[in-house]
Amino acid sequence: MEQKLEFVKLAQKEDIGLSELCRRYNISRPTAYKWLSPYRLQGGEGLLGLSRRPKSSPLKSSLEVGRSVIALRKEEPERGAKKIRRLLQNGIASGRYGIAKAPACSTITKILDRHGLIDRVSPRTAASYQSFEHESPDELWQMDFKGHFTMLDGNDCHALTITDDHSRFNIGLFACSDERRPTVRSRLREAFKKYGLPLAILCDNGSPWGSAGQHTDDGQRSFARIEKWLFRLNIDVVHGRPYHPRTPKEKKNAFIVP
Repeated sequence: MEQKLEFVKLAQKEDIGLSELCRRYNISRPTAYKWLSPYRLQGGEGLLGLSRRPKSSPLKSSLEVGRSVIALRKEEPERGAKKIRRLLQNGIASGRYGIAKAPACSTITKILDRHGLIDRVSPRTAASYQSFEHESPDELWQMDFKGHFTMLDGNDCHALTITDDHSRFNIGLFACSDERRPTVRSRLREAFKKYGLPLAILCDNGSPWGSAGQHTDDGQRSFARIEKWLFRLNIDVVHGRPYHPRTPKEKKNAFIVP
């Protein structure tokens, strides 16, 4: 405050230019005008009432954005900023949310922190990471298609991976022409002949290995054809939770289909 008063008093004198004065005090001309205007109207008391708050905050999140972020977090507390942003983008596209654009992940994190929805645990007191790997090889295989791409000859290549959960051994990496049941079945047969049969196979809920949530009209659990084939080999099929690739791989009893 003493420097502000000193500056405005010197600025009243005509023997020194405002630009030179700003250079000496290392401030910009807009800041100088901001100090001079209230001083001329109210004197020293005008400088005391200066607020640092901007007149407008164009980047401030709207109330609707905050409500949507909080609702998505409370709906499933495991959701992080990236997943919430993706859900907001999908909701905006479908007209579910009355906002024009999904906020950045950093903004979502600030909203969650502001409303006490982030548990700040010290790294020293945080629980150590728990691995869900099985105790022995061949207790569980993980199987998944890792996307597809077009090769130089114009044909599609679908990469099928099979990994042993315990050893992380790469049982198979197959370049498939499609993701259909006959293709997967033939590749599994190759792996079975070379490494034997696992107790269970973990896969997602996509085609061709069916879904953990499939039911018939009368409420009975239904199974895909490849699931039934694996059951006949006494191999359990475990489906991960939808949108949760890190689903804990719990050992389950095998289904035996006569």
